[in-house]
Amino acid sequence: LFLVPGARFQLQWTGGPPSNTEVAFTSADVLDKASVATNGIVAAHKLGKFSVTANATSFSHSNHSQMAVGSDVVDVTIDYIQHLRIKASFNEMYVGTEQVLQVIGIRGETPFSWGDLDVKFEWTAVSTIAQLHPLFRGSDVSLDEEASVGIRALAMSAGRTVVNVRVTDAPAGTRLKGLTASITLDVIEPLRLLSPSSVLLAPSSHHQVRTNYDRSQRGLKYTLLSAVTDCKLACSDLETRSIIEVDENGEITSLNEAGTAFIYISDSTEVSTLSESLVLKVVVKPVHHLSLSPVSQVALSLPVGAQYAFEVVLRDEMGNLFHAYDSVSFSHFVNLLDVIEVSFSHPDEGDADYVDSDVSVGTTRVIVKSLSPGDVFLKVHTLESDPSRGELSTFLPVHVTNSISPADVRVHLGT
Repeated sequence: LFLVPGARFQLQWTGGPPSNTEVAFTSADVLDKASVATNGIVAAHKLGKFSVTANATSFSHSNHSQMAVGSDVVDVTIDYIQHLRIKASFNEMYVGTEQVLQVIGIRGETPFSWGDLDVKFEWTAVSTIAQLHPLFRGSDVSLDEEASVGIRALAMSAGRTVVNVRVTDAPAGTRLKGLTASITLDVIEPLRLLSPSSVLLAPSSHHQVRTNYDRSQRGLKYTLLSAVTDCKLACSDLETRSIIEVDENGEITSLNEAGTAFIYISDSTEVSTLSESLVLKVVVKPVHHLSLSPVSQVALSLPVGAQYAFEVVLRDEMGNLFHAYDSVSFSHFVNLLDVIEVSFSHPDEGDADYVDSDVSVGTTRVIVKSLSPGDVFLKVHTLESDPSRGELSTFLPVHVTNSISPADVRVHLGT
């Protein structure tokens, strides 16, 4: 037990007979260094070392007297704490995580060392990378008002910060006032996928994996873990079949085989002891459903001269959205000419409307421009290289009206 002058601590005991046990605490060498009460309260007065003995006795009904049943000894040191340090369970934290930081002595002295003394602490952080909160958060007590031996450190953003603590008030005899300590915390942004965590690709398509590390100095390594084909018949060459390929930049290329593969993405820079990694699931299968979705709000009637864009949306047999389908080509057909003009476009990554779309970059848009009033059906369909899969199609009704109504404007001239 380590105490500073003026501190008190009550020794406690365990074990012995389950009942009728009395324990008394005594010290033969304490002298004037401290006072030891029979209930175990040790009050530190002067610097020094001594031992406290706990003697346990139990009443014996057979002898009708107290009988010694055991004893134990604890060494007590009374001294000043020379230096403080901040105890942390870890020096590296993920953004959004929290830990409690506490003050202890450089020799491992705990807050028991100053016990019931009124000691105040001031905590500060050199940046907003970490926020400091009181231990009793939510109790309407500020960090300065609590002035406690510990605080809660919440990691807010990636970077390095320093947390400082200083003893602002303590009884004069303890020599605690003015002691300081600091600790460095590294806050790390966990590896996250910005692209979907499960990717659905048509055969012979490309998809770029995007993470929050792409624009940082940290490099990533992409490792193909395993692949399982969706063959319905006997697959003796299952182990040799390939479903996808992935390059060092995270670009996935699906081959002509349907199935499921997994890619292990890991941090290759090793700038931290925290291992950053995740697994991406890639499914390759043929397309089963085609539909058109307006990129922006579209009126029920299109005025002459207007232009609207529709996203081509492809889904599998369960309704899951395809993220890339480079191998699928499209065409269109209308039942009336000269009402609308139809073209196809492929948005790139610079398209602001496209970045947050549920469909990945590299897919197709249908551009519809109204030419003259009328009602027309637009058919958009696939051009499959494999005739056995059949054609996928969807129909879109388009109603075109004049921009100004009525079209036949009559002007009455007065006299």
